[in-house]
Amino acid sequence: MPREGITRADYIAKKFGARGYSSHDRLVHAGAQLGIAFAFDKIARQPNTLATHALIEAARRKGVQGAVKEAMLKAFFVDSQDLTDEKTLVRDRRRGGIGCQGRRSGRSPTSRCAAPSRRKRRRRAPWV
Repeated sequence: MPREGITRADYIAKKFGARGYSSHDRLVHAGAQLGIAFAFDKIARQPNTLATHALIEAARRKGVQGAVKEAMLKAFFVDSQDLTDEKTLVRDRRRGGIGCQGRRSGRSPTSRCAAPSRRKRRRRAPWV
């Protein structure tokens, strides 16, 4: 999977072939019974989840794994957000309880998470 993900339609076709989206209706119905408004039809991109898994691991180390996973799952399956988008992951990180430590006054609320030094960016995703 490329870093930027692929179109959701291509992903579904490659993974499920002819049966494609057939299971979505059952999942939408089951989700509605539980108060979950799945929006599979609005998902445009299937993300590469390497960065999301790194974020979940960082959350586990801080004891907030469940909250971060919940925020990311809602962002993807309900709000149709692109999980390869840096701003989405920074927002989910915060919603899950992992703040951006070391912020300097005058900087944007996400600047510490979203823009680490170039050297650090090579080693890890900026939201981890």
